[in-house]
Order: sequence, then structure tokens, then C-alpha cells
Amino acid sequence: MHRILLSFILSLSVWNACAQPLFISAPNMGATPANQLRVFANSCGPCALYNSYMYGGEKWRKIISDIPREESREKIRYIVRTYGSRPSTYYKNSKRWNGRSGINAKDLTDVANETSRGRWLPKLSHDTFFQKTREKNTDLLKRVHKNLKHSLKKKFPPIVTLQRYVARKSRAGQMNWILIQSHFVSIVSVPEKIPTGDTQFTVRYVDPWGGRFLQGTLTAPPNEFPPITRGGALFDPTVGPTATRALFPETRVGLSKVKRGEQSVLILAGLTGVL
Repeated sequence: MHRILLSFILSLSVWNACAQPLFISAPNMGATPANQLRVFANSCGPCALYNSYMYGGEKWRKIISDIPREESREKIRYIVRTYGSRPSTYYKNSKRWNGRSGINAKDLTDVANETSRGRWLPKLSHDTFFQKTREKNTDLLKRVHKNLKHSLKKKFPPIVTLQRYVARKSRAGQMNWILIQSHFVSIVSVPEKIPTGDTQFTVRYVDPWGGRFLQGTLTAPPNEFPPITRGGALFDPTVGPTATRALFPETRVGLSKVKRGEQSVLILAGLTGVL
């Protein structure tokens, strides 16, 4: 009887081990996340960059250790003042970072490449993840997973842009999906594979708002996205923008700006990493 029970327990353990997906994780999972609340209010971009460096490979971490400051917040402020204060390539008469609106993804990518210049590290690139023409919902999800995984394998935890959209009437009375807030986080772990037919996968990420290590789910858009109300076309507030959904319940990006009764959606809009 004992042998049968032991055999059953061992079989169950093996089944559970096989059932759990293998994960690709950042090289330095024991790092301490930076907390943007201790730096600047709108410093999620520079803090996410710091976190990706610190959770990354040894060469990426050395960028931070070489900054002539002691505390993490002073190192981030150094990055902001040295690289974030330079003119934006994408917005005329604007600096890359400012205290009111933070930094956009392309400028953050430029800052990252300047801080890593001359260190024999791969160049970082930025890409957006809105659904392409004739791209299936599940193919979009696979494209997102492929890019996240590739950057992690290159020892740089990718920085993703989260955006919250709300279904809201314009002044003309038309319903539109309106972007109300963006936020940066670093993805530090993704599954090795997405099983065929799956429409979601789990990720582990570092949120600079509070300096937290969290878990969330990325899902494919539920339907093909119909045109927004223009020229009599129907508006479906249950569908939302054609991008991968970010089900990150502990990252409350933009929720304070959503009015009672409005529908909103959080998406993964883009990525800065080794592509």
C-alpha cells in the first residue's frame, strides 16, 4: 500500500513539474527595484531603465556601477540630468525628459544607447505592438512574446510601454478611444514557449511606481477592432485598441482619470530592448 501511495505521489510530482511552463528570466533576479517615488514623480522611464540594467547581465549592470554616485536615486538623477536634459530628436524645442510629462519611449531608447555607448553592448531599439494589417490576434501575441524573449536572452530585460485608453465622447459627440496615461515597466520573466492556441501568457515585471516586483498576464485582443464612430461606423467600447492587453491589476496606470461608468483598457503599446 505504501509503495502504491509513494508511486502515486512521485507520478503527481512529475506531472506537476511537466505541467509548469519553463521561464526565461533576467540574469540578476535578486536585484532591488528602483522606486520612482524617491526620485522624481514622472521618472518611470529613467527608473525602468535603471531596473533593466540592474536585473540584466553583468555588462549592463556595470553601466550603473560606473555612475559616480552612491545611492540608486542619485544614479537615476544623474542619468536624467546628464542624458534626459538633452534636446529631443522627435519633439522640436523640447528636452527628452521634463518633470511634467516624463519621457517618451523613443527618447528613452536614445538615452539608453548613449549610456551604453562604447561598452560593446548590443544597440537597443524601439518597436510598437499595434496590430498590423491582416495580422491575427494570436500572431500579435506571438510577436510580442518573441521580442520579449529575445531581449531577455540577450541579458537585457525589455522596457515596455503600458498605455491606458478610455472610451469617451469627443466635443463633437463622437465616441473615441482616448489615451489618458502611459507608464514604463521592465519585463524580467516570460515563458519559454506559448502553447499552440493559447491566447495569453504570464509575465513577471518590475514596476518603478513603488519599486515592486509583480506578476501579470498579456492577452491577445478579443476581437478584430471595428472602425471607431466616423461616418456612421459602429463604435464598440468592449473591444478597444488593436493591441495586446495587459492584465496588470496591481499597476493602476491612469485609473484615477477614468470617470464613473467609463470603460478603459490597459495595453502593451511598445518595447525598448534588443530586437
